[in-house]
Amino acid sequence: ARVRFAYLAPGFQIKPHVDYDPSYIVRFHIPLITNKQCTLGASVKNEKKEVHLPADGNIYFLNTGYKHWAANNSSDPRIHLIVDVQNQDDLHDLAEFNNYI
Repeated sequence: ARVRFAYLAPGFQIKPHVDYDPSYIVRFHIPLITNKQCTLGASVKNEKKEVHLPADGNIYFLNTGYKHWAANNSSDPRIHLIVDVQNQDDLHDLAEFNNYI
């Protein structure tokens, strides 16, 4: 598993790309600092969609097996905490650990 902060500078874009097959890596985004001009896009079955992920405490699944991209069209930075886990078993183990805290 891997955890990192993803800083997207003002006016910067991440070009469309494909990362991992979700059967290998499961990726989650936790927006920490963002605004409505920051978007995440994906192309699924030739349909392109872009959404804003608000910093509201929710965790968002990203299927990195589809072409995806990000854009920060604002003058402020965007920061997400990105969590990659090996598979669904890692999520179960994390939930089990959470019960002890």
